[in-house]
Amino acid sequence: LDESLAEFGLRLLRADSDVSSKVISPASAAVALAMVYAGANGKTKSQIEAVLAKGID
Repeated sequence: LDESLAEFGLRLLRADSDVSSKVISPASAAVALAMVYAGANGKTKSQIEAVLAKGID
């Protein structure tokens, strides 16, 4: 889980490479996505699950 959260954070930082200085909390972003996931259905739920669980076996 720690590795998955770290990888999520790195992907999140790399997604916006135009900004040279930024502060981000991968844990907070993951918690926010988990709350959205709880209310999602269908394709949206599957997509969020793929992002949050990437690298977890």
